[in-house]
This record gives sequence, structure tokens and C-alpha cells, in this order.
Amino acid sequence: MDNMGGIGNVPYTMILDLTNNTTDLGGIIFILSHEINHQIYDSTSSAELFKQTVLYRIINEGFATFISYLYWGHKYSIAKNLGYSEKEYKWCLDNQKLIWGIVRPLLSSTKNDDINKLVARNIKLFENAPGAIGYYVGFKICVEYVKRNGKSSWKNIYKEPVDMVLFKVAYLKISGRNINYFTVLLFKSNKYDLDSFTKPC
Repeated sequence: MDNMGGIGNVPYTMILDLTNNTTDLGGIIFILSHEINHQIYDSTSSAELFKQTVLYRIINEGFATFISYLYWGHKYSIAKNLGYSEKEYKWCLDNQKLIWGIVRPLLSSTKNDDINKLVARNIKLFENAPGAIGYYVGFKICVEYVKRNGKSSWKNIYKEPVDMVLFKVAYLKISGRNINYFTVLLFKSNKYDLDSFTKPC
């Protein structure tokens, strides 16, 4: 739905375009939990150091999607909450290593072009892939965070810096052992253990 959302980098703002002839009450009601979560997350997140990064943006979008999915009590599919068709969502499930290979080097980027590659609906990085593929990556990170840290741990994402959210999900393989990586390594290493990332939601 393109007629409701935040306004660029203007904090605490949301706009609803009621002049758009595609505006329907059902669509507005559906997307409202997603958009309100952006407002809450942006005002409570302690990730100042990372707020301009790809990582922050994809977790912000993924977390809003995750909250929407929880809010609706699984009434709508993950695909619908992501704004994807079922076919596009299946493509993501089937190509997770490919997706992560593209996203991982961009996590620390603050370039608008890199952010847009992953969150713009009109940019498809691969044939048959959905636009806004970063929504899927962020959603997957939030799902894994909750799996590893407990059913109610999603509440911690509001205050947890984004590097720590990822820290609690991913592992680095060093000398044949899995160990949690430190933030300093987050953006420098290619040696991620993708086992947890590449399992279906």
C-alpha cells in the first residue's frame, strides 16, 4: 500500500493520503499496526550509532512486519504482512543464502542507494524476487531473535541496539567453533554461519 507511511527522515510523522483513489478502509486498518510500530520503534530505539545504516532500516521494517503479524494473530500470511505475493515469499525461502550474500556486505552502509536497494518496492535485485527484499531479511532476523531469546523477547527489540539484535542471532565460525561475534567484526567478516538464517520461518 503506497498511500500511507513515514516521511523520509522526519521523526514521529506518518501520512495518510486520502486523495489516493486506491485508499480503502480495510487496507488502512491492515497497515496501521505496521506504521504505528515504526513510530514507537523510532522513538524508543537506542541505536543512535546505527540509525542511518542499512541494518537499522531493515530491522525497523522487519520488526514492524513482525509486530503486524503478531497483532493480527496470524490471520494474514507472512507474505501478506511483508507486502509480497505467496510466490515471492516462497522465492525468499528458496533463496535465503543468495539474499544474505547480497545483504551482508551492505549492513553498515549509510548510502541511500544501498538502503533503497533493499526497502524500495520498485527495486527487484533478482528475477522473480520481490521488491523491498530487506523487509524479509529484517523479519527473519526478528523471528530468529525471538526463537533464541524467548517468546516475549520481541519487547527487547524496542530498546536493543540493532547490532546487538543481530549479535544475538548470528554466529561467527572461528577455528571450527561457533562463537558470538562482536560488533567490531559485524561489518568486516564474511564468515557467517548461515544455518539459522537459512531455515524457513
